[in-house]
Amino acid sequence: MGDCRIRILICNRILPSPSTCSESDDCHVINHVASADSTIRDIYNATLKPLWNQTALPQDVRLWDCTLHPPRDITSLLTQFAETTGPNSKTLYDAGWFPSGTWQVLPDNVQPKQSQNYDDVQYNLQDQPTLQSSLPVKLLGRDETIMPSQVLRSVTERFPAVDREGALKQALQVRRQRRQEQQAKEAARHARLEERIQALSYNQGNNSNVSLQVKRMLIKSRCTGSSSLKMHDRVYLHILVIQEGNDNVDESR
Repeated sequence: MGDCRIRILICNRILPSPSTCSESDDCHVINHVASADSTIRDIYNATLKPLWNQTALPQDVRLWDCTLHPPRDITSLLTQFAETTGPNSKTLYDAGWFPSGTWQVLPDNVQPKQSQNYDDVQYNLQDQPTLQSSLPVKLLGRDETIMPSQVLRSVTERFPAVDREGALKQALQVRRQRRQEQQAKEAARHARLEERIQALSYNQGNNSNVSLQVKRMLIKSRCTGSSSLKMHDRVYLHILVIQEGNDNVDESR
């Protein structure tokens, strides 16, 4: 399924042995990467349990989920899903922390603070109001309102303008011309078959049976329709053509 990146910020005041962090002197940061199928208990055992060496957080400590706004208290999840497998467990994917999540471990009387910076620097344009790339696509700052249509238009305008209506008319004209050519070929083929059928009708001679079989084959090849039509959907007609003054009967199917 993939991996989840869990970022945990722990207040230094509640740590057994306070440590410093390059991001802030008031917190200790743990970045943990685990499979999306890992459970909440797995993450707790790998990150928070070694700090206090107990199966649950201290009573004066709260665990907050700051992945989305507003933050929510998830301390009860550690007791509700206290197992690594089975019905009393919950995966990171089911908890909504795929592909990433942010936790804060704070004292009971402290509310979490939203980070002022983005984790993904590719979207952090606070210090760069306007960026100009090597291509004509412009990245605008947060102070300016950008509509989704403007973002899409900035990409399409990189390419030369295409006359869509003219291209459509040209495609239709080519298709119509090919259809007319195909119809003309079929008409010429039917005309040649008709001539051969008429010639066989008047010149049967001694090989009347052979001429009759050839005539049937020509008539069959002149037929139009779908060869993939199912047998139970087909209709057969047996036609008898009786010619006056002639004992021969022309049967075609």
